[in-house]
Amino acid sequence: DMTKLNVTGVNLFARATDHLDEIIDQIQRLIDKGFAYESDDGVYFEIEKFEEFGKLSNRKIDELESHRELAETTKRNEQDFALWKKRDNVDEPVFHSPWGDGRPGWHIEDTAITEYYFGEQYDVHGGGLDLIFPHHEAEITQMEAVSGKSPMVRYWLHTGFLNVNGEKMSKSLHNFITIRELLEDWDADTFRFFVLSTHYRSPIDFSKDSLHQSEKSLERIKKFYSALDVESCDVESDLEALTEAHDEFFNSMDDDFNTPKAIAAIFKLITATKNEELAENDKIAIKAFLDDVSQILGVDFYLEETSAGSDDLFNLITDVRSDLRAAKQYELSDKIRDELINLGYEIND
Repeated sequence: DMTKLNVTGVNLFARATDHLDEIIDQIQRLIDKGFAYESDDGVYFEIEKFEEFGKLSNRKIDELESHRELAETTKRNEQDFALWKKRDNVDEPVFHSPWGDGRPGWHIEDTAITEYYFGEQYDVHGGGLDLIFPHHEAEITQMEAVSGKSPMVRYWLHTGFLNVNGEKMSKSLHNFITIRELLEDWDADTFRFFVLSTHYRSPIDFSKDSLHQSEKSLERIKKFYSALDVESCDVESDLEALTEAHDEFFNSMDDDFNTPKAIAAIFKLITATKNEELAENDKIAIKAFLDDVSQILGVDFYLEETSAGSDDLFNLITDVRSDLRAAKQYELSDKIRDELINLGYEIND
């Protein structure tokens, strides 16, 4: 499913069950350094021993409890979070450890795995906005406590929620759709373009109307790209509209991956050049720029050939519109023109 959406950057999906040795080792080192302790029901991180807890989200320790299981434990402090949970229920999967059979805590799995592959410090950590507290705070606390180095991560990328009618998409709300179901009705590039049209930190409101709008917008770019009708290569061009679009696109991407603003630069280029008679080298340079954009955004700008039937239908519609204009029925002819433009066609009277 992810490959169909052109999400190809992940080369490893690490399983916690394959890294129990690293998890147990990191817990033991936290105990040895005085940050963690064993109790009757598990091993806990003593949160008061890490003064900077909450520095990512700017939240306080006493807010942690509302995010945790309200079960009776033998913790020293109710805000201490579990590194290892002792379990004796034979119906649950359990693993062996120096502190008894059980399972690792949610947070320790991540830092043990990332330390193994990336070391004690690395560049980028992603996740949804809902993971900032307490999960990512706990990760920072564990890793920086055990390593003595800060920061654990240099850049955090937190994505906004995918909403349906203003509510977060979730199975519990029965407003959930899978990628596979989505791709039965919509092109993968359309959905990718839809996502890119909103900044990654902002919520996206999912609807058929918004997908249809993305489909039309992408179609407009594809028609412009196809109409260039040249081979892409490196050439010199002093076309001002292209220079502005190039600079605005890359400056926007450098500004916290502002994809909506970057995409707007493409449409600005299309609008600025639609009535111009472009020189051959300008067309080639524009196409080379759009090829770069296509690779960066992961969206294909190649326009599939329309069928003869589609061409005949388009010609019929434009003939009818010409007759309406001749009969001075401008309101209806303008409505047809506007709808055709929304579908990605360029109409010039």
